[in-house]
Amino acid sequence: MKQGGLKIEKLVNGIRKLLSGYARIFNKRYHQTGSVFRQKTKAKNILDENLLVNNKYTLQDYCSNCFSYIHQNPAVAGLVKLPGDWLFSSYLDFAGLRKGSLCNKELAAKYCYYDCRDFISLSNKKLGDDFLESFQKDDYKV
Repeated sequence: MKQGGLKIEKLVNGIRKLLSGYARIFNKRYHQTGSVFRQKTKAKNILDENLLVNNKYTLQDYCSNCFSYIHQNPAVAGLVKLPGDWLFSSYLDFAGLRKGSLCNKELAAKYCYYDCRDFISLSNKKLGDDFLESFQKDDYKV
């Protein structure tokens, strides 16, 4: 399976190495042991036709929902009150409130309905339960 130019297995393995390396450094620095993250990270292929057909989403709708889901995570997890309060997110960059250089706004516009003028209202919309349930399934674990 490929995602862009990367094989998904390499991408999943790369994320696994990144997270385990971070946990190792964190644990060494703070004299701790064990898992740093609450649950295993999941990798989902958002281009999976079964997710799109079963949930009645178009590819662009699904990508847009993923985009919102990612930006809502800190607030949903109770780390901050509003998504824009989380400084470690790309939310402020996409909202035009910070001049970050890592965000590919053209790619987001192509696949996620991204438009700076309505990003804040769209990224704060309530996501459907069927969409949220698709993230709770154990398809790919890192």
